[in-house]
Amino acid sequence: MTAIPPQTSLINICTYFQTWPKHRSMFLMYGTRHSSSAADWLPKVPGTKDPSRIEMEPMATLDGIYGHAGGTRNGAEGSKGDRQDAPAAPARPLGLSGLRRRFAKGQKLSMVTAYDFPSARFARSAGVELVLVGDSLGNCRLGLPDTVGVTMEDMLRATTAVRRGVDAASGSSPKPLVIGDMPFGSYLTPEDALRNAAAFRVAGADIVKLEGGCHLAPLVKALTNAGIGVMSHIGLEPQRALLQGGFRLQGTTATSAVEIVSSAKELVRAGAVVLVLEMVPEEAVGWMTYSANPDIAADFYGFENPKASIDMLLNWGPIMYLPVAPVAGWMIARHPDSIWAVVFCGGALTAAGLVLRILPTLLGFHPTSLIVHGCIHVGQALNGAAGPANCVTPSALAAMWFPPHQRGFATSAVFAIQMAGPTLGFLLGLCVRSRNDLVLLLEVEAAMSVAVLAVWACLPRKPSVPPSRSQEIRRSGEPQASAVPRRRMISTWVLLLAAGAVVGVFQCWSPALPTQLQGVLPETVLKWFAVITSLASVIGNFTAPQLIEMLHLQHRLKSVLGVTLCLQLVAYALFAVLLPDSPLPLMKGSTGSLMACVVLASIAEGAMAPIVYELSAELTYPMSEGVTGAAFSWLINFFGMVLLAVYPVVPSAYDSIMMVAVSAVALIGLQLVIAEYPRRELDDGACGTELLRD
Repeated sequence: MTAIPPQTSLINICTYFQTWPKHRSMFLMYGTRHSSSAADWLPKVPGTKDPSRIEMEPMATLDGIYGHAGGTRNGAEGSKGDRQDAPAAPARPLGLSGLRRRFAKGQKLSMVTAYDFPSARFARSAGVELVLVGDSLGNCRLGLPDTVGVTMEDMLRATTAVRRGVDAASGSSPKPLVIGDMPFGSYLTPEDALRNAAAFRVAGADIVKLEGGCHLAPLVKALTNAGIGVMSHIGLEPQRALLQGGFRLQGTTATSAVEIVSSAKELVRAGAVVLVLEMVPEEAVGWMTYSANPDIAADFYGFENPKASIDMLLNWGPIMYLPVAPVAGWMIARHPDSIWAVVFCGGALTAAGLVLRILPTLLGFHPTSLIVHGCIHVGQALNGAAGPANCVTPSALAAMWFPPHQRGFATSAVFAIQMAGPTLGFLLGLCVRSRNDLVLLLEVEAAMSVAVLAVWACLPRKPSVPPSRSQEIRRSGEPQASAVPRRRMISTWVLLLAAGAVVGVFQCWSPALPTQLQGVLPETVLKWFAVITSLASVIGNFTAPQLIEMLHLQHRLKSVLGVTLCLQLVAYALFAVLLPDSPLPLMKGSTGSLMACVVLASIAEGAMAPIVYELSAELTYPMSEGVTGAAFSWLINFFGMVLLAVYPVVPSAYDSIMMVAVSAVALIGLQLVIAEYPRRELDDGACGTELLRD
């Protein structure tokens, strides 16, 4: 008779394949199964009358449960003539490729722990995808107090038995992936890890499991390079439970949760094929789900240094923007009617860049080839060069096509359309879940850019009738007023510097907030953070011109701009105080209060742009509106690049305080601006020589 009666072992095994109440933390060892469906899933055991009641009677052999080769499974003692050998099912290992296919299709995967031949047979027959030969063998089978005392010999013997059970089981389901759990002390050095992992492979394990975080990334990479797949185990690590404070929940603080997420990313980049997260909060798991771990683009293109490569692709925008923006402004200044051509050139560069990113892949080049890598970088550079052609034009397009009372709204509409591009790209990016989705997204973006370019090519170059007196004078070539006075030029540069600093720093500060707020805000909010801030900016962008027209503040743009800066100053100051890790911990903010501060700042920042475009165009009249638009957009990107340069030096806790300082300096600088409205005076037909001022 075995140490544990066979009936008990049978019920323990069956519990793996039955939905088990969460409050029942241990498997059934003896007694009654209180389940109305027990008879449906418990096999009949000799000596039992009620399948839901197991009588503890010894059995001489296990033949009654498992049967002989070709025997019956219900333990009935049929004659030899009644037994017919069933044909063996073809061995179809699932493998890592099959595992990935099921995961890509959204199928749920099941994994059980097995230590011996019979439990492995049950697992294979039940269609389980992964079978772990765990070092919990020590405290579940060998009577040890924990897993530390388990040796390589113990694990190799158990792995061999499980492999035999998986191979011997019949059924149509593929063979599950067998995972060997490397015991304590078996991977202290790379040499030990390689030797012992190879022993697991010889014993029958398909891959091996290691417990540990990012410090094991070099070890995972070494095993992967040796052709041995690795399952990484993070969160609660039983082999290190003493150092982790015992068998308790891990990742309960923001710092520890971020460490778990960082470890997961590093291990996957090193080559880990599966991750095990034990006793980790749901929020920490959600971060890995929504952050596309590993990064799909980096995996698709096979970047050796994913972070540096992705950062370079994203930085092509500001890199190309700074030298190209002055050229676009110069073209519009020399030829005010060339706005249509400038926008068309921008659209052509965008379409060329997006097509170039996907073309080599469509032609059959491997995504990891140098040709594909070169094309995506050139495509991103072309997209960056196209930015100025589109961003310098809001106020110029509004002045060319719309009457004075609609210019403010038209400027905000053009600017909002430009802002909608990144938001649309973010929403489309949420749909990317695999390499095929990434390729499809690149194809859709390329097709959309070509379609937009074709639509723009069909639009007229300029309106047949000028919409305002100022545009009529500019088009007729009549002698215009003298050069822009020095006081107005100085005011214009002060205005553009102040507004460019606020908007540029905000546009780089806002995308970094989700990382800073991990563990503070819910994952759902962080997932949609970019969309929330973009929509808030668009609301401010559209609302400000409407309020200006409604309240007749067309000649008080400087005052309205001061209000938006005050709102941002208040929002940033409150946000800096309410942050949990704030250097000024006066109070702890809730999720709602923190998001309210960010939304208020986004609305005020969105309201700034159309006001700055219009006020700078007024100050520099009769110069083309595109000149100040080019200068404003250039300064936005310049200050954004400056922030990116100093960002690694500034502690994250001081980011919000930096925004408070920038807003305060901009508000002080605004007081030096002398606001005048010569264009508005001309279009309104104002009499007298005194210019309208705030």
